[in-house]
This record gives sequence, C-alpha cells and structure tokens, in this order.
Amino acid sequence: MNETYEYLSFCAKPRCLPRVAARILEVGPSAVAHAGGIFYGLWVGQIGLGSNEGILMTAAEPSARRALDGVEDVVDSRLESLIASVRPERPVPPREPGVYAHRWFELRDSDWPEFVELSTRAWPEFERSFDSQILGLWRSGDVEPPRARALLLTRYPSLAMWERSRGERARSERESAIWQRFVRRHRLTDSTVVVTTRLLTA
Repeated sequence: MNETYEYLSFCAKPRCLPRVAARILEVGPSAVAHAGGIFYGLWVGQIGLGSNEGILMTAAEPSARRALDGVEDVVDSRLESLIASVRPERPVPPREPGVYAHRWFELRDSDWPEFVELSTRAWPEFERSFDSQILGLWRSGDVEPPRARALLLTRYPSLAMWERSRGERARSERESAIWQRFVRRHRLTDSTVVVTTRLLTA
C-alpha cells in the first residue's frame, strides 16, 4: 500500500502498434527490472483509445520509460505517477484475460477520504455480483491539493458484463445497496472518463 506506480500512455505510428507492443513485451520486462521496477501490465484499447495507442504500467519509479528504450515507432508518450491506496496491497501483475476498464476520476482533495471509503465498502458485493475484480485505486502524485485525480482499474470477464455493471436497469436488493454507495461517490466526482482495454500480458 502507498507504493508508487507509473502509468505511461503512448502512441505509435499508424499501423505500427502490434509491432511496438511486441517489442515492448520483448525488451520491457527486463529493462524495467534492471531499473528496479516491476512490469505491471501492457494494454491496448477496445473502447475509448485510438487504434495506435497503448498503456503501460510499472510499479516503483522511475522505470516505465525504460520499457520504451530502443523501441522504434513510438511518436508520443505521457507519464503519470500514481500512489496505491487500499488496493493493490502488493504490486502483483494481473494475468487474467478479460476486459480491463481504466476509469479516471477528478475530485476535490477534501473528498478523497470519503471517496475511498465508499469505494472500499462497495467493492466486495460488486465483485460478487458482476464476476469482476477491482485491481486497484490509485491517486495521482502529479495533482496537488485542493484537487485530486484517481485511477480505478477493474477486470471484467466480458464487455457484456462491463455494460451490465453500468446499466440503469432495475436492480436486485443487493445490487441496489452497492449502487447507493456509487451514487454518493458520483456526487463527489467532478468528472470521470473510462476506456476499456485488452491485457497483452495475460
């Protein structure tokens, strides 16, 4: 907990993402390990990312950019420092196939403790109800009070299950209890955006 991660969004030249991703998988883990980090995951987009965009996460900094050393055809990248909150407790890289939703939240720093508490209380039932796994909730180390920015990373077995978890249909009593916490959390959120991705390191 409170371990630092790095979130690297990168853009490849048109039609070059498969080759770039393959090269990152080939050289990235050893380069990151040599820098003292852990190669946490590499994702490409399904919904919300460009066809030439990818996401790389590492644990411990600075290490993420090392994964791009010697990788050709990367034209742009953006790095954000993240600090783990209640999850993950340890930097264990995900390996399960499925849909990975990267959801970003913008909120006030003063609302962060309640935001974390609401999330933590809702997760166990949410995971059981939607066959999902909350991998982590990280706070950005690059955004200072009075603002806060956070990343929630969730794995779903399919896009259909991700859509079901977002729907506004009639819910069971158990799901309604979960949803009330999310409704309150939404009221603390100034803006949110999500992309769905496929994990290449699965």
